[in-house]
Amino acid sequence: EAAWAAGAEPLTALGYLETPFDQHNEAAWARRLPVALAWLLGGPPAGAPESVGVRPFTSFLSPGIPRPISVDAAWPDHALTLPHGWAEWAVDGAAEVAAGQATARAGAGAATLTAAWQGVAGAAELALAPTAVITLQVAAPVGTPEPSPLWVAGDRLELGAWIPAHGLRLTAQGRQRWAGQVALPAGAEVAFKITRGGWDTVEKGPQGEELPNHTFVAEDGDVIDTPVARWADWN
Repeated sequence: EAAWAAGAEPLTALGYLETPFDQHNEAAWARRLPVALAWLLGGPPAGAPESVGVRPFTSFLSPGIPRPISVDAAWPDHALTLPHGWAEWAVDGAAEVAAGQATARAGAGAATLTAAWQGVAGAAELALAPTAVITLQVAAPVGTPEPSPLWVAGDRLELGAWIPAHGLRLTAQGRQRWAGQVALPAGAEVAFKITRGGWDTVEKGPQGEELPNHTFVAEDGDVIDTPVARWADWN
């Protein structure tokens, strides 16, 4: 967005593709390489796309909490994420979309979000759910570096879908304690672990043993307190 604001023309001078939760490794790069080569060697796409996709960054919406949502366009050899504001939106249900953010207006149920660009449309359906705001607190072992953050990596998109550095970032509160808050659909069953940013620094048991996932059911206002005995990279 900053490059476009500085004058680079989207889809002509600049191509952009979001791949949320993709990992930083050779397999992920290989999946994106054909798209990059098509752009670099073949130039920008011409004409209307073959398809348009709506990609929410979450599976639910709650009143008053905006959620990012992106629109992707695909041609035979190209795949690009459109700048916010290019697509025309239609909403069926109690939701609204503005500036690349989707928000529930009220109530439970579902909403269908449809985006159209160059005469091609795509849609996604999101659940409208009551929100449970959860506070997660961690008591870390002495020697855990402060004020470096900790992360909650879990099975929800809001917790990074098991990608540690995309999870909930906890901030140091002093005295070897960290905390953060996350909004989840009320009643959701959640599994998580605590890391210092990667699986090589995940929490371990007192003797360095593997631990089962922590679990909870999201209820608004809950405080989840999790002690950590040691880290995987500690000898």
